Amino acid sequence: MDLEKTIAVLGWGVSGRATYAFLKARGQKVIAWDDQPAAREKMPAEALVQMDETVLASCACLVTSPGIPDDNHIIIAAQRQGIEVLCDVELWHRFYPEAKTIGITGTNGKSTLTAMVTHLLERAGYDVRMGGNIGTPVFDMPPPQEGTWTVLELSSFQIERCPTFRPTIAALLNITPDHLDRHKTMERYAAIKASLFEGQGDAVIATDDIWTQQIAQMVQVSGQRFLSRIHGAASAQQQNQNMAIAIAEKAGVSQDDAQNALASFTALPHRQEHVAAHSGVAFVNDSKATNAEASRAALRGYQDIVWIVGGAPKEGGLQALEQDLTHVRAACVIGADTASFMRWLADHNIPATHCGDMARAVDSAWRIAKQGDVKTILLSPACASYDQYLNFVQRGDDFKNCVQALDTQS
Repeated sequence: MDLEKTIAVLGWGVSGRATYAFLKARGQKVIAWDDQPAAREKMPAEALVQMDETVLASCACLVTSPGIPDDNHIIIAAQRQGIEVLCDVELWHRFYPEAKTIGITGTNGKSTLTAMVTHLLERAGYDVRMGGNIGTPVFDMPPPQEGTWTVLELSSFQIERCPTFRPTIAALLNITPDHLDRHKTMERYAAIKASLFEGQGDAVIATDDIWTQQIAQMVQVSGQRFLSRIHGAASAQQQNQNMAIAIAEKAGVSQDDAQNALASFTALPHRQEHVAAHSGVAFVNDSKATNAEASRAALRGYQDIVWIVGGAPKEGGLQALEQDLTHVRAACVIGADTASFMRWLADHNIPATHCGDMARAVDSAWRIAKQGDVKTILLSPACASYDQYLNFVQRGDDFKNCVQALDTQS
């Protein structure tokens, strides 16, 4: 990549802003654009350039926000000109090719695993950075120094725009149907995840589904130096712990030190987060469960549940949870697609209440709980949040606010 040329940044989200600021501080020629007028109003005037094939022809690359799909007109224009389309992680790698990295991906649970691995390395005395899809863009982190470990959560959207970045240690938790509106097929989705393992670094893979098993086999055949297969964990929590210990060991932490450090790890918000307890009923916020597979652990892990479920449905709806309803006593349905969810729950003999929004769902769940035989009110939507919220964090916060406002004496 010719750094004498201009770098184009598409998308003024957190990663786009961080990328632009980093490049500007280095004295790099950089331009930026966002298709949303509201975003462009926040951009510095000297950055703002409307991009077309003529503009892009003189650029070194186009760095895009992960959520921008391939059919975006600017991405298409760049590809027509033979301009590389990258994400910020790939560009960061080109500036810091010798950085020691841990790349963690998977459909569900990768944020928790990323935070857990970071915690284990920190407790072992390592200099550690954590970022990527988990919240801190790579260009907002301090530059890596010799000996620094950078732990990155990586989404499929990021990986597919990382043509050369391969982590020192790559880890894969699971692959279940998700983002098929963008990737179209499971084969394509799995192939994107698999590409992270095409280098010669170390690999840690949980081989509990057919797709991860295939990738583990590919890694083994390709001669990856050290492959650890993790399988058969009793719970999602135990799976994360087993993976974290294996990853930490590959980074040089002893198994005993890693095991001891787990005791002080605090789970991330919105992931089976205990919010409150009233009259023996626990309120649990699992808003991060944005697809059916992600809800499985919570549905299996709690007893006597009133389940708050619904939102913008993913491919397959709730079908993956047919064997996980043993502990569900009733359901309160929210979101845009309540009718189909109500029918599915009725077909599976789960009493369900059409609630629509979170406040009514929390109130209805509490009324059901007061009738007895309920130990848990569980928000685990098994759906995306964008029908009613900006993201799963806003949804989880709404749940917590509704629980706080609940009149538990009535």
